[in-house]
Amino acid sequence: MIQFNAHQLQQLAQAEQDTFVDKVQAHFLQTYIPDAREPWGDYTPPELRALIERGIARAKQYGFNSEEEWFDFLVCQMALGEGFECDPRYPWAAAILNDTQGLERSQRLYKAMIMQRHIDIREEVR
Repeated sequence: MIQFNAHQLQQLAQAEQDTFVDKVQAHFLQTYIPDAREPWGDYTPPELRALIERGIARAKQYGFNSEEEWFDFLVCQMALGEGFECDPRYPWAAAILNDTQGLERSQRLYKAMIMQRHIDIREEVR
């Protein structure tokens, strides 16, 4: 039976996270056209990668440990801006993230972000 020590397991987890970051970065580069007027800005690929890595670190601070949860958090970060969870314009984000009793927080966060973007767009149209 193969056994791994803690350092090897940590390296494996980091390699898996790096692969996830590669996939998310490729997706975001296709989905979010660089635009300084938008919350996601006009990041270069290395800047975008760093933003994704910072987002994953923050998502982990809220107890998000799966790639699905990280992705939901990262999409919110792209749509609302880095630090959205502390932004007074989005008090619902902190409420959801700090509700440790709630289930599927990342999905609730994502759905609330979609509603916020809808409201923002509607306000722009008026």
